[in-house]
Amino acid sequence: MIFGPSAVHGVLALTVDGIALFSIAFSLLTAFAAPSVIKKRPFKSKIYPPVTILKPLKGAETGLLENLRSFCEMDYPEFQIILTVATPNDPAASVAKKIKNQFPGLDIQIVFSGNNPPLGLNPKINNVSSAQPLIKHEFLMITDSDVRVQKDFLKQMVEPLLNPQIGLVTSFYQGAQSLKFWPTMEALSINAYFLPQAMTAYAYGMRFAMGAAMLIRRNIFENIGGFPYLAQYLADDFVLGEAVKSAGLKIAAAQSLVECVTEDSGFLKHLKHQIRWAHTIYTCRPSGYLGLLFLHGFSFLALSLVFFGFNPTILLLMAAVILAKFLAQKRILSAAGMKSNWLSFFLLPMSELIVFFAWTIGWRNQAVSWRGETYSFSGTIEEPVLAATER
Repeated sequence: MIFGPSAVHGVLALTVDGIALFSIAFSLLTAFAAPSVIKKRPFKSKIYPPVTILKPLKGAETGLLENLRSFCEMDYPEFQIILTVATPNDPAASVAKKIKNQFPGLDIQIVFSGNNPPLGLNPKINNVSSAQPLIKHEFLMITDSDVRVQKDFLKQMVEPLLNPQIGLVTSFYQGAQSLKFWPTMEALSINAYFLPQAMTAYAYGMRFAMGAAMLIRRNIFENIGGFPYLAQYLADDFVLGEAVKSAGLKIAAAQSLVECVTEDSGFLKHLKHQIRWAHTIYTCRPSGYLGLLFLHGFSFLALSLVFFGFNPTILLLMAAVILAKFLAQKRILSAAGMKSNWLSFFLLPMSELIVFFAWTIGWRNQAVSWRGETYSFSGTIEEPVLAATER
């Protein structure tokens, strides 16, 4: 036994060792399977239908102009872009106008949603729903403002939806690489934790979509309730995926990754983001939240060092967990044709401890901050509990 003759120590040792070994095995399995999930394949279709892209904006986010430009430069026959902003005074409005002026040949429209009555308490859906009267095409995409895409992205998304059995196509996303500390930590929380979990869920029949990019036929979207239905939930992407699956249709993932451009936010905002993420997972799927315990082998090993003292075997297991997580991240990004940041290897231990702390308290955190507002919710957003300052 690692902890000596005590029976209690022995049971704890076996439990912690088991969690650590599961964490390692999970990362290695993900590293092995990643290329088969997201490696790009040749396009089969010769004709691609027109698409309406809805992009809700709020605030002058880091890289917003470049994010929007990447959508305007996509290699696709015909698409419409509708940018929704609450008011003309929002800093995002000037960015939207700038991008519209830079691409006069594209079908780009700007909608101000502030005067419209809210459909629910989800501010993102309230914002983007104002575009509904202007939607021209049957294929409808909702995509976040912090997303940056490659030129073939829209073809990658549309091709699976040409299969009538597919009701929705979503996209895995990776945190954009950065030389700054906190953006790198934000990217790590995506690349080393979210991506492996999402890919595993996809392999077993994913029931949720990812808000970075969701493509759906308009008639299906309206049949499941459309914007009024989604506006009642904070996790609108999760709810949309569940609704599509409940309608007897499948969810597919594009065989490419988009980039999520992270903010240089600082420790407190980073921690609050992780807590919000954790509580959203708990609210949507409590059993899955409990299962995340087995992916925190590094943190449980660290706790065993604190409570039971130094042990070289524990240090070796901790190093193995971090190495396996980094390998999984590297393989996923490599399969998508992207490079991983070696700095992330050295930051993984700190990232693991922050994500673990957020997980330990996320289940009981009833108030979460999102886009300048704090909400109390349990499955649906119940009510704003504090009008916080805008991000």
